[in-house]
Amino acid sequence: MRPRTLLMATVALSVLLAAPLVQAQNKPADPAMVPQTGQINPGAPHQPPSATPTPPIASHEDVRAALLMPDPSTISTGEQPDASGKAQPETNGKGITNGEQPGPIASTLQTKPAKFSHRNDAIDHTPTMAMPFKLDAKQRQQVFQAVMADKTSAPAESRNFKPADALPYSLTRDLHPLPQSLHDLPSLSGLDYMKGKDKIYLVSSATAVPIVVDIFDGK
Repeated sequence: MRPRTLLMATVALSVLLAAPLVQAQNKPADPAMVPQTGQINPGAPHQPPSATPTPPIASHEDVRAALLMPDPSTISTGEQPDASGKAQPETNGKGITNGEQPGPIASTLQTKPAKFSHRNDAIDHTPTMAMPFKLDAKQRQQVFQAVMADKTSAPAESRNFKPADALPYSLTRDLHPLPQSLHDLPSLSGLDYMKGKDKIYLVSSATAVPIVVDIFDGK
């Protein structure tokens, strides 16, 4: 009797173990899951992300003007409503530049978000290597005249470079240290220059490839 009992127990156990498998096979596919993988079904074919448009970059001189903008060192109190409850346009009385929105309460010229500030928007969208020096018109004229008066150098081949451009190796022979008369401008310390036809290029040789860091045209 024992063998028969053991056989019946084995058959019963087999039926119990096979039942869930049969149920799983007969169970309709879950539309929320991808068959065979178990991943979540997104409901539509996967699409690659759309390309993010490149934000516009302000002109080099516009960025310089933004950097030279005087900081009133005041804190914005936000837009003040008039008698009807409507917000009024920002005024200089709060220390914010004309044409700029007041920005969040307690923001300053330096901390105002770019969407409220043309100045900060221009600076934020400028690559670090293309950031101009904070030299006013008089200082730029001083640099331009000192370089153009240096008769030991001649204009390089006619090419138009932009800030942050790498200088070709063939033009490194046209690099020269800035004249001694410009040593009172510490921000230009360690830079070289290259003459163009009607402009000068300030170049940093601190990297493996010389980089154009600023451009003056004498204006």
